[in-house]
Amino acid sequence: MTNFIEHVNRQNDLVKQVMRQDIQRRTFKRYLEQFKTDNMLFLVLHTNDYLARDKNSNRIKKSLKKYFRSVDNQVFSKKSNKRLQRYVVIENLKNNRRNHIQIAIECPKHLNKFEMQKILKNCL
Repeated sequence: MTNFIEHVNRQNDLVKQVMRQDIQRRTFKRYLEQFKTDNMLFLVLHTNDYLARDKNSNRIKKSLKKYFRSVDNQVFSKKSNKRLQRYVVIENLKNNRRNHIQIAIECPKHLNKFEMQKILKNCL
């Protein structure tokens, strides 16, 4: 009898897991339908030897924060609290390969993509 109950509980757990994945899949599809990339820039930054040597993400986060602070100050005024909308992913932290950073930045309405690219290059 206990084997039967365990079997039913296992089956119920599998069904719940599949239902959760389906809900996540539908939510992700809905998010992708609303997501627009017409006014975004996608960057891939490779870290230098100093940052690549340390596998701790805090040093990379600090340098990214400093970089984005300078970008924000050039895009908006230094006195403004406005910040660019961005999504940052740091990859290959645990591997022995060189890590890199993938960034999606939304361009503000008062700049076009070419002006934004100039600002990003100048701040590097």
